[in-house]
Amino acid sequence: MFIIEIFMVKGYSMFPTLSDGESVLVAKCAYGFRKPRNVYEIPLVGLLMALVTPDSIIDKTIKESGMFQRIAPSTPHRGDIVAFNIPANIHYHAVKRVAAISGDSMPNLEIAGVIPPLSRLPTVPCAGDRIGWHTVDSVQRKAMDKSLYFKFDQKDSSFVALDNFIYVVGDNPNSSDDSRKWGPLPVNLIFGKCLNIF
Repeated sequence: MFIIEIFMVKGYSMFPTLSDGESVLVAKCAYGFRKPRNVYEIPLVGLLMALVTPDSIIDKTIKESGMFQRIAPSTPHRGDIVAFNIPANIHYHAVKRVAAISGDSMPNLEIAGVIPPLSRLPTVPCAGDRIGWHTVDSVQRKAMDKSLYFKFDQKDSSFVALDNFIYVVGDNPNSSDDSRKWGPLPVNLIFGKCLNIF
């Protein structure tokens, strides 16, 4: 469970590559080992602790846990199929294909005419990139201000990216919620690479 895990695909966002009900093998160490942020994210131990801890304490601990961190991190390649925690709700997982990596021009992709704030940036952010306060609109500022993956630096009035980002899209874009809806995905939300379909 620390190195390889089998996941069941739900839905048709990756059709025809992956179909509803198929199983996929996920290499959890393909991009480095992701450290648990709290005791509840340690396999087996977390389940036991959750049984004896009130839900209010678990929720508070998870909300205060901050960003995921990775040991010996590496960045996915364009075309890789990755498994990750969904940015809007990290309790849920998804599998999508990498369309762009840090430093690439932001793909010109829309879903239902809605472009999320961070998808209006010119390039997919790299860790350390500085995005000037005056170069973004109020909606983008608000999104970066709320994000764990950006920090505002008052010295030069810029937002600093704290993580590398990628842009992920489903192989079946008509029925896929992906970066076209959430914006770029922080690399540390990825927990593995899909290796095998069976």
